[in-house]
Amino acid sequence: MATLPNGKPIDMDMLETAMEDSDLANKYFLNLVTGKVLFFSEYVGFSNEDEQLLTEIDESDDYVAVERIPSHEAYQWMVDFVDEIATPKDEYSAECKRGIAGKTIGLKKQ
Repeated sequence: MATLPNGKPIDMDMLETAMEDSDLANKYFLNLVTGKVLFFSEYVGFSNEDEQLLTEIDESDDYVAVERIPSHEAYQWMVDFVDEIATPKDEYSAECKRGIAGKTIGLKKQ
């Protein structure tokens, strides 16, 4: 379990969701005091309370915006994963690598 310097647990499920969310209409902030992750979406709109909280977040050192994982980095993780678990001579792993690169996978592992 990840914790803040003050010992409070970080909401890792919500933090993971925030980092994986590629939708630019969504914003996430980690509260460095409580460990909670706050979520805001332009799709839902902002209530008066949300606007007030966003102002507080902007003016406070208690919050940090959660950065997204860039798509090229997530892609590289897939490539590295295939490289780590498969031997280069394995025809199925070569096909998986081609699939990750954007080509269709035509083989089935038997």
